[in-house]
Amino acid sequence: MAVDIYNLSELVSSIFVFMLSIFLIFKIGKSLKLNENEIILIFCWHSFFAFFFMINDLFNGHDGSAWYNRAYIRKNFYFGNDFMYSFSSVLQSLKVKYVAQNLMYNLLGTFTTFIFYTKIKELCRYKSNKKFFFISSVLVFLPGLMFWSSGISKDSITIFAFALLYYSVNSKFNIYFFLFSLVLILLARPFLVPFFFAGLYLYYFFKLFFDKKTKYQKKIAQGII
Repeated sequence: MAVDIYNLSELVSSIFVFMLSIFLIFKIGKSLKLNENEIILIFCWHSFFAFFFMINDLFNGHDGSAWYNRAYIRKNFYFGNDFMYSFSSVLQSLKVKYVAQNLMYNLLGTFTTFIFYTKIKELCRYKSNKKFFFISSVLVFLPGLMFWSSGISKDSITIFAFALLYYSVNSKFNIYFFLFSLVLILLARPFLVPFFFAGLYLYYFFKLFFDKKTKYQKKIAQGII
């Protein structure tokens, strides 16, 4: 195995993070208007794939064990792989071991699923949209998404960041969530930031272009700006 997980420090840190996870999933889940059954089912479903992600990683299937074993503060702390090494090092200095770190990433993936599922419920509460609830839920709970958002990886951070970004702008704009999600994307996968701003510009450009209340000259001026 790439990491020794059979020791007391692993057990203690894992129990602590697991108990913290249980507290947080109910706290966050209820704030997103999910009932207890939905919270438990989503957490168990996501944790099922997190377990297989960790087992696969332990036998050199992913980068997570490498980031953990070679963890130390890098010169380029802030970006990409160097961020993952440095972040793992910081967690280890706080006595958060390998299994506990996987549980933390699993928690991020669970929050991601909470956000997407909550938005599906919100959009499908209208009679005209109820027929889309099943297929939309299936897409959110696909094994691929669950697996790649469940363990120590840049994917888990990035997917969570985009989910939080969507949540921050979808209803009432939350500047703190918006900025935090951008920072996470910048840290994990900095090359995605320009694509995000390009997409954001196109969104507002087309929104302005198809707005019938705005005059043509004003559309051009605002679109250029």
